[in-house]
Amino acid sequence: MNNYEKLLENFLEKTEKQQKAILKKCYYKLGMSCKEIAKIVGVNKCNITRKMHKHQFKLRTPEEEKEIGIKRGKQNGTKKGHKRSDKYKFKNSDSCIKRWAKISDEERKLFGLNNKLKWEAKTDEEKAAIRAKLKESFKDIHYNGSALEKFIVKWLKTYGYEVEFHKRHTLFTKSIKVDIFLPKLRIFIQCEGPIFYQLVATENKLERKLEITKEENELISKHKMMLIRVKQGEKCTLHIKRKILNAIFEVIHKVEDCGMPPKSGRLVEISIGV
Repeated sequence: MNNYEKLLENFLEKTEKQQKAILKKCYYKLGMSCKEIAKIVGVNKCNITRKMHKHQFKLRTPEEEKEIGIKRGKQNGTKKGHKRSDKYKFKNSDSCIKRWAKISDEERKLFGLNNKLKWEAKTDEEKAAIRAKLKESFKDIHYNGSALEKFIVKWLKTYGYEVEFHKRHTLFTKSIKVDIFLPKLRIFIQCEGPIFYQLVATENKLERKLEITKEENELISKHKMMLIRVKQGEKCTLHIKRKILNAIFEVIHKVEDCGMPPKSGRLVEISIGV
């Protein structure tokens, strides 16, 4: 039995005051994470974070947690300015999906509750700053493209495809803005993330957007071109991005092998979590 285990022995049987003192020592003085404490105590991580919130302890940010973990030799970190390889990111993404699949519904509810408690623990100023940052990120997505669009463009270029990004095209005197265009294959790719459906002030605006979408579909198919419309309703994790990218490559390879399909097959929809 190590020192940490001795300190946390019979933790759940102790009084609230004793638990508070032990958590304070483990978390702040010894630098233990909530996950480490929970593992030794024999409970879920959410149980420990709830106790931390109850005692009004301020939790560390992921960056602070990582820094302390590296100092204690518990984590392998990357140096500032150094980027992880795509191979590492893909492997880590697959591991996260496997771990999430093993989590029970009850644990998922606790996970959601934990995030809710974190949000409620923030001050009004912190909440306002987050909302302002979110608003700015929406503007950036509109003008410079979303993370999903940039991911698709990056891998299309990696595999040698000529790509036009966020350009306007005129079809039958009608000007339309397209997210991604492959000129040699005559394939358009339009990405519609959660923002497309959620950031609409009125129902009329959403209906108008859907009308424009329908017009684009008809124009592109008439012009002997192909449109891949990506509808992404879930959070854009690396796993989701890869799933969408693989579906896009399937369509591209089919066009390369068999040529442009007839008009009825020139619109392909890829829906994830919609």
